[in-house]
Amino acid sequence: MPCADGVIGTTDYVTLRAEVNDAEDNNLTAEFRYAPEDGPAVTAEVKASSGSVASVYVPSDNLREGVTYWWEVRAGDGTAHSPWTDRCTFSLDKERPSSPPGVTSEEFPEEEDGNPVRTEGKFTFTAGGVDDVVRYVWGTEDGAGGSIDADGPGGSATVTHRPLRSGPQYLYVRSLDAAGNQSDLRRYLFHPTRPPHRDRSGDLDGDSAVDLWLVDPDTGALLFHRGRGDGTFEPGRRAAGSATSGSSERRSSPIAVPGTRTTTRTSSSCAPAGTTRGSRNCGSTRATATAALPPRTAGAGN
Repeated sequence: MPCADGVIGTTDYVTLRAEVNDAEDNNLTAEFRYAPEDGPAVTAEVKASSGSVASVYVPSDNLREGVTYWWEVRAGDGTAHSPWTDRCTFSLDKERPSSPPGVTSEEFPEEEDGNPVRTEGKFTFTAGGVDDVVRYVWGTEDGAGGSIDADGPGGSATVTHRPLRSGPQYLYVRSLDAAGNQSDLRRYLFHPTRPPHRDRSGDLDGDSAVDLWLVDPDTGALLFHRGRGDGTFEPGRRAAGSATSGSSERRSSPIAVPGTRTTTRTSSSCAPAGTTRGSRNCGSTRATATAALPPRTAGAGN
């Protein structure tokens, strides 16, 4: 996230991080200070080593939504301090998009028979009346999907999808705002029809080339090798919904959507604001700053 004017979505903690440096690397600390623009500052100090990234996490319950906060950091060694870094700023937006996105498709209308299977169709996502939607994430039952930016705040976006099987199936989509908050899931049911002609023997995807299904001997996963039409095959890709031997993994949702809460483990020193030291899961990184003590000159105190 940029150091200035970052917007943070729903999360348990806002993590402030800074790299600190000192030529002697003795008793090095990182002193963080943060405050709302209209309020007093809170200070927290953590132990650090030169070249490391020190962190302080701030519970989001301690922050007011829609208020701009500034923060800065300096390095210290018990006898001297570096200058404070330039201030970074951020604000908190906990409000999710209030309604799921809309979906339309001329080629594959909702809950109706559409074009034949293995033909491309366009699906247009709309913001559902939410004016701060900036992105959509989508997926299908056969493993297709991704993310796409809206054409402006509250705008729309269009993706192309080629269903691989006929019959009823779902496309799933969520909208996201600039802070990464996501809407409820929209499920779009559509019905690709059977192809007008029979596929040739061995053609599994309707492109007139013979394809292969093979089992990965290492994982037990089912792999699809698309034929190139010249007797050779593309590298295998895992079939949607296939399981691996010896694994308890289950696919609970066909769409990969960024979580509303993020955590990042770090080996650097990490303490809650107002304490001296801690080591724990510190939440998501939001911005960074760098502070360094100048090297001491001859005759300076230890």
